[in-house]
Amino acid sequence: MMQLQPSARFVKALECLAKAAGLFAALIGALVLAGWFFKVDLLTGISSRLVATNPMSAVAFMCLGLSLWLLQRGKAASTKQLRFGRVQWRALGTICRVGLPTAATGVVFSLIYVFVTRSATQFGTPALAALGIGHRVESWLYMIGVGFSAATAA
Repeated sequence: MMQLQPSARFVKALECLAKAAGLFAALIGALVLAGWFFKVDLLTGISSRLVATNPMSAVAFMCLGLSLWLLQRGKAASTKQLRFGRVQWRALGTICRVGLPTAATGVVFSLIYVFVTRSATQFGTPALAALGIGHRVESWLYMIGVGFSAATAA
């Protein structure tokens, strides 16, 4: 099968994009942590009406962003590292056949949780807290079920 070689300019542009995305993610994480440390609500979330970003999520953003930046900083990638071939439609169809049902289930469950949370809010904070605990317990069991489902499909 014939392999298409990307141009060196295209590879260089992708490397610059990866470096910039890594630094941007690390910067966002650092700003959120600074917001938590200095108690600046504007930096801990997008809006005061929305839930603030978890500090551990900010640490994860920093670690992932820095690792992406360091991966690209340490080596000069050659055009031989990035190869494009023909699209293998049969493999793509298999990936979609296995992955799309799980993805669709996740989307539907996410939408249902929005509506259930909205209706539970009418009953006050204790009802919303109980619903949150129920969601967490259900998510553990759901992940186990998804694991068995993926194992069966493979």
